[in-house]
Amino acid sequence: MASDIIWHAIESLKEKKPVVVSMSDVAASGGYYIACNANKIVAEPSTITGSIGVVGGKPVVKGLYDWLGITNEYVTRGKNAGMFRETEKFSDSERQKFEEFLNATYNDFTTKVAKGRGKEKTYIDSIGQGRVWTGQQGKERGLVDEYGGIDYAVEVAKALAKIPASQGVQRVIRPQPPTFFEQLMSGGGNDDEAAASAQMKQQESILSALPQDVRHALRYAQLLDRARNGDVLYLLPFDLRIR
Repeated sequence: MASDIIWHAIESLKEKKPVVVSMSDVAASGGYYIACNANKIVAEPSTITGSIGVVGGKPVVKGLYDWLGITNEYVTRGKNAGMFRETEKFSDSERQKFEEFLNATYNDFTTKVAKGRGKEKTYIDSIGQGRVWTGQQGKERGLVDEYGGIDYAVEVAKALAKIPASQGVQRVIRPQPPTFFEQLMSGGGNDDEAAASAQMKQQESILSALPQDVRHALRYAQLLDRARNGDVLYLLPFDLRIR
């Protein structure tokens, strides 16, 4: 689903500007699902790509539950309502329904690739079915347009956007990485509360050890750093200190 959401976002973006995909080490399965409708796909000869296919299933852990002494009761309505129960294998009708889900997803995948690459769907199926290719093999089969890295992909995008080759462009990284001051003054995004608290205490001890004027300089530097990221700030012409 995540790949499909991004695919639709790229389709909307293509109405406004050309889209070039740069593949690095791996762009297979969901990665290629995202890439397939770009105006151009740039990859390295060793890039792992393709894997146009769908895999699915469910774990059956009844034996583990029995060992742990866990029991389950289900209230269902409908022939296939309990198809995702983790204590029972698929029934024949449930397996058939699940295979229908997988086939529908594969059909949608190959349709999107065929549309994006300008190929017949039967051809995409012949090189799909979960097969994994290198970038070189992908180029031979029409899944990749050109060889190159991110710098070359930028040049391709400039050409499609009719930007002169001599004109520089600014790269914007999304999501924007934290700046030095954000890393210094924040908890570092640690999900572990104990670790985040320990990190905050460590940062406070480091700051408290600095001279007062250095602490004030860091404070204003942090504010300016936030302003560069687009935050709206209101600064007094003086520093208010309460003693």
